[in-house]
Amino acid sequence: MKHTLTFLILGLIGCGMPQTEKIPPIPEGNLSPAYPRSDITDPALVDASKQIQTYINEQKSALGDSLFSKTEILAPAKIVLPYGVGVFQQELRMPVILTTGTGWKSMKQSEKETEVKAAYQNMLNILQKLKAPLKPSLTIQTPQGLEISWINDLNGSSKFVFGDEDS
Repeated sequence: MKHTLTFLILGLIGCGMPQTEKIPPIPEGNLSPAYPRSDITDPALVDASKQIQTYINEQKSALGDSLFSKTEILAPAKIVLPYGVGVFQQELRMPVILTTGTGWKSMKQSEKETEVKAAYQNMLNILQKLKAPLKPSLTIQTPQGLEISWINDLNGSSKFVFGDEDS
């Protein structure tokens, strides 16, 4: 038994994967984009995106500071609505992610709520004018990446901003 175990161990040590040729690395400039459908190519959506961007850039605090420091408008994507995970609870939306700016900090909580509702409604109005109307999916985050608001519909709730209450 002892010799059998020794031969088995030696056999396993000697048995390795056959040596194969190394695959040459692909030059960096020849890689295709990881998500080729992430760009907005429809001219009507490009125009709607520009309108949304213009609206967001115009939003200032009472002191004249920008409410949002960054706007990301992504290509339309199917999202799962909060009440289900099946195919029938998915809806094509235009994701918009806003990062709060210096003017955001100076606002009262009620002003933030009003601003978020107005931003969503403005985006909805712009997107509803398209040949194939869309709804936005609005996310607001702090510069540190903390999500403070996520809106798919204005359902009458009085609170849309969380974790960013006045101190």
